[in-house]
Amino acid sequence: MIVCQSKAFFGFCENLLKKYEHNDEVYSIGGNGRATQFVEIENDYDFIKYPEIWGWATWRRVWDQYDVNMSDYSNKKETFIHYFSILKETQNFWQHGFEDAYTQKIDTWDAQFIYLVLKNHAKCIIPKLNLITNIGCREDATHTHNEDSKDANLKRFEIEFPMKNPEKISMNENLNYIFDRYYYYLNPKYIKRIFKLFYKLKILKGSYPKTIK
Repeated sequence: MIVCQSKAFFGFCENLLKKYEHNDEVYSIGGNGRATQFVEIENDYDFIKYPEIWGWATWRRVWDQYDVNMSDYSNKKETFIHYFSILKETQNFWQHGFEDAYTQKIDTWDAQFIYLVLKNHAKCIIPKLNLITNIGCREDATHTHNEDSKDANLKRFEIEFPMKNPEKISMNENLNYIFDRYYYYLNPKYIKRIFKLFYKLKILKGSYPKTIK
C-alpha cells in the first residue's frame, strides 16, 4: 500500500485529534472519503461505525485497547456479529474476516482494530471530501493486489480551515448503509453496478470541486 495525501490531511487530523482527545465515543480519524462520493454530508466530516485506515490517526486511549490476538472473540462471536448490522451478507463478510484474523489464517492488523471499534459501538470520523489516494494497488503489493479496485487511485481534494463541525456526535446511517451494502457485503454484481452508475451521475452533476493532481 502506498498512499498520497492532500495538503489538508495533516491539518484535518491535527484539528480533530485536539477536538476529540477526551471524547471516549470517538476512536479514529480517517482521511479516506471513498463513501462520501455516494452520500453528500453537510459538514466537513461526519461519523461512521467503521475506521478508515488508508491515512488515519487515533489516540493512545484507543490504541491501548488494541489486542492483535482478539482474546475475547471466542466468547463474543456468537452474538457480536448480529448487532452491528442487520444485513446478513454484511454479517457473513465480517464473520469470515474476523474468524480468519482470530485464527491467523491471514496476516493482518486492521481486522482486529475494526473488531475493537465495532464491539465498543465507537464512532469514527470520515471526511466530506476524500483526502487520500492509494497508488499501491498492484500485483506486487502486500495486500492490495487488484489494480482495477474501485478504491485504487481515487481523486483527492482540499478542504478549507476552519472546518465546519457537526453540532452533535451521531452516526451518519446513510454512510453506514453504503459501507454495509457496497464495501462490506457478499453481494451480487448488480448492486455494485447500481452504485457505480450513481457515482457517475454525481460526477456529471458537478458534486465535487477541482481535484488535486
